[in-house]
Amino acid sequence: MGEGRLFRKLQNLYKLLNELFHSPKNEPYKKSDFIFISHDVNKGDLFNGKAFCKILDSVQLALLEQGFKVLCLTFPDCNLIGDKTWNYVLSIKREYIRSAIKNMIKRKFLANNKFENYFKLILDVVQPRAVVGMNLNDDIILAARELGIPTVEVLHGLGYVPPLQPEWRNKPVEKLPNFFVCLDQKSYETFTQLNDKSKQVLCKHPYYNSNFEKRHLNEFSLIGLKIRDRTIGKKIILLGLTWGYAGDHGPFVEFKDVLPNGFYPEFIEDLIQNDKSCFWLIRVHPIHLRKKEQYKNLFNKLDSLMKYGNVDWEIASESPLSLLFQFVDVHLCMASMISYDAAIFGVPTLFMCPITFKDRLGNYPFKELIDRGYANVALPNDTYYITDWISQNLSKKREKFQLNDSCLSVSDFLTNIN
Repeated sequence: MGEGRLFRKLQNLYKLLNELFHSPKNEPYKKSDFIFISHDVNKGDLFNGKAFCKILDSVQLALLEQGFKVLCLTFPDCNLIGDKTWNYVLSIKREYIRSAIKNMIKRKFLANNKFENYFKLILDVVQPRAVVGMNLNDDIILAARELGIPTVEVLHGLGYVPPLQPEWRNKPVEKLPNFFVCLDQKSYETFTQLNDKSKQVLCKHPYYNSNFEKRHLNEFSLIGLKIRDRTIGKKIILLGLTWGYAGDHGPFVEFKDVLPNGFYPEFIEDLIQNDKSCFWLIRVHPIHLRKKEQYKNLFNKLDSLMKYGNVDWEIASESPLSLLFQFVDVHLCMASMISYDAAIFGVPTLFMCPITFKDRLGNYPFKELIDRGYANVALPNDTYYITDWISQNLSKKREKFQLNDSCLSVSDFLTNIN
């Protein structure tokens, strides 16, 4: 086959792919004031059985109430889309695949090294005043910078401590978002290390300073009744489970072999069995719920614990944290930022992971909570200390933890962004 004929065939294939995958103009992308984008892992709560990101979704709700249009997207490798999510999130997988194939053909066969950024195609259609998200990737930030659209990274959690993670610290300025929105004082101080590259903004927590629960009072009341009926007359212990200890640690080798059963200290079953004055709510991580087949060993263990009568994992795993902590007396976990949610309700936390003493970056995670009396640390095999801590703290709720003194809401910051 001659080179000219091959070239024409490749050109026709290129056009066919364009038609096959369509243009973003033909997708359900409407001109909007803001684009919100996040990963599955950021949607850590369930509300009415739908995945819910209490930080970003609360901001979106505030903007909608002010009359702004918000387009909610998720990344190509995410599965929580459409009616699986509280705000009907759209996937950008089609645009990602379309651009990847076009770029491959151009590079390998057409001697064209001009890179097509799939997110720039979306921005051209939507024309937002800002892109807001969690874990914004390089493609998004580069596309937005090219078009002069501000990017805003809203921190996924609370209590970030120095030194700053290398993935932020070592990035060139052109691949960093224009703004970092921090929701607590400690994180704000930590991210000021990027002052010469990005701006930091301290805002009040969008969920805990909203009327979301009042707006959905009936739904929250029904969930609350379920918890109350199961736990009446008992002290309540919340055991929050985390991924990474069951051979699923990936690059986080410090989690390897910490827990023999991969999920929680084994002696906890003895505590459940021997003390019927306490009720244990066990909350699995959202990753566990979304990959039940991979974690079937965990769910078999949890189902077997139900025989004791003072355990429930389903209610705890399907209820919003803000509702759970209204009932809980103490909180146990390996190492989780949920401890800040607990502190907001005055509930003390016991960390049981070795990294909470000092992590691989030399950080002292949760030092703020520990120093202010909202948390303690123990090794997962220290049966005596953990048992004693539980008994000593069951009736010792603290004052509600204050994240910061900011009066600025995230939605107000976004509507005045420049």
